[in-house]
Amino acid sequence: LGDVYKRQNYYSKRKICYILYRKGVCNMTVVGYRRSDFRGSDGHMVEGYRVYLSYEISPNQGAGLATDYVYMTTARLANMGVDIESLLGRNLHVYYTKSGKVSDIVLDA
Repeated sequence: LGDVYKRQNYYSKRKICYILYRKGVCNMTVVGYRRSDFRGSDGHMVEGYRVYLSYEISPNQGAGLATDYVYMTTARLANMGVDIESLLGRNLHVYYTKSGKVSDIVLDA
C-alpha cells in the first residue's frame, strides 16, 4: 500500500475504497440521485444518473460520514434490475473493478 496510499488523494473515493478494502466493496447508503446525460466521445448520448452515497469514515482516519457519487447509466441500471427511485435511503454494497468502475450493486435485505 505504500506508494498507492501516498497517491490516494489523486484518486476518486471509489478508487480509495478499492485500495482500503482490498476486496473492492464499500457499504454505503444512497442519499440522492440526479439525472446526468452527456454526449460521449463517440458522439452518442449517454443517459444515466449520478447516485450520491454516504458511508462511515474509518475511526483510524477520522469520524462521521463521507460522501461520494457513482455514475450509473440507465441501461446498466436496467440490466441490474435496479429502479433508481427505490434506492433512496437504502443500504447497499457497491462492488468495483480494479480500474474503479462500478461492477455491481447489491441491496441489503
